[in-house]
Amino acid sequence: MNSIKSYIAGLPPMVQGSICIALTVLVGIIDHFSGDYGITVAYILPIYVSAKLLGRRNCLYFTVICILELLGSALIPRQLYSTFLDVVFWNTILQSTELGITGYLISLLTSQLPRPNIE
Repeated sequence: MNSIKSYIAGLPPMVQGSICIALTVLVGIIDHFSGDYGITVAYILPIYVSAKLLGRRNCLYFTVICILELLGSALIPRQLYSTFLDVVFWNTILQSTELGITGYLISLLTSQLPRPNIE
């Protein structure tokens, strides 16, 4: 396990960013096809990996991307009858807010932790 962490930490930042993008897209696809099952917690994985690999600023970018994916996967199938008074709409807004706060806290916590020193 430690060798995998050191291998990924030794990759160039562009490859690390690609790994984070792939994780984000994979979670978004799973969320879209899961239907009404809420897997909002799964969005924490790409946020945490991006915070650990790419730093605080990029973690916040990935948090925004995950929020947009969450909104898209929940509201696009319901666009014909979704209104501001719809329960699904308000649940999605609350989940997005929780995900944003969690992403911000993860970025703060991981910025305070020491980064691995690969030599």
